[in-house]
Amino acid sequence: MEEIEGMSVQPLVDAKFVKPFLLRYKQNGKPMTWEVSSVHPSVSIIIFNVDRKKLVFVKQFRPAVYFSTYSREERELFVCKKSSSSAMGAGTGDEAINVTEASGSESRSTQTQNVPACKSLPALSGEHGVTIELCAGVVDKDDELKQIAKEEVFEECGYDVKLEDLEEIITCRSGVGISGEKQTVYFTEVRDVNKTGRGGGLTSEGEFIEVVEMSIEEVRQYLQQREVRAPSGLLMAMLWFLANKATLYE
Repeated sequence: MEEIEGMSVQPLVDAKFVKPFLLRYKQNGKPMTWEVSSVHPSVSIIIFNVDRKKLVFVKQFRPAVYFSTYSREERELFVCKKSSSSAMGAGTGDEAINVTEASGSESRSTQTQNVPACKSLPALSGEHGVTIELCAGVVDKDDELKQIAKEEVFEECGYDVKLEDLEEIITCRSGVGISGEKQTVYFTEVRDVNKTGRGGGLTSEGEFIEVVEMSIEEVRQYLQQREVRAPSGLLMAMLWFLANKATLYE
């Protein structure tokens, strides 16, 4: 179980992977706005070990999932700006700032007041943020998508696969309400002999990944649950595998 301490909320400045902005446009003549985040495209890989007759997934801690476990009141997100009229000295921790309180798809500004720029949250078990997912990664370099997929399979799951063994399944859009970026999905078979790395992700990038295996029957049972801590892409991949590949291995 993951041990998580000191969770807090603060403004996002100089974001590396997520760039929020506001779109303004007209739809059927009506002026509209939409809050959007620009993110990287991504790849994900459905992995099946033919020796073990099991699908290979990853389990990892996702801070956003952990954060969403808090009640609405607890997870009010404060976006702060220093007030130009503030006379308080730097480094006091109580500078006068303008607070915008996020509330669903709308936001509202409150008066300038002295509040801390970081809000601490009560501790929860780290298990609340642990998800099961496909092996995946962002496309943040100019390599071919298959090459990036190959690297992710090795880094996260420890399997060394050939580029020609990666079968492109589909390219779809993820996060259509907030980013709409492309995600390309691959399928690959692996064998035990291909397991030449330890997997687990790159610790240098803060990845702590556990490899998870499920039999075909376990996947069917997993899909029978009313609620799972997993992204919809995993569920789509499971259903695709059952519809297109499962009979080849049973």
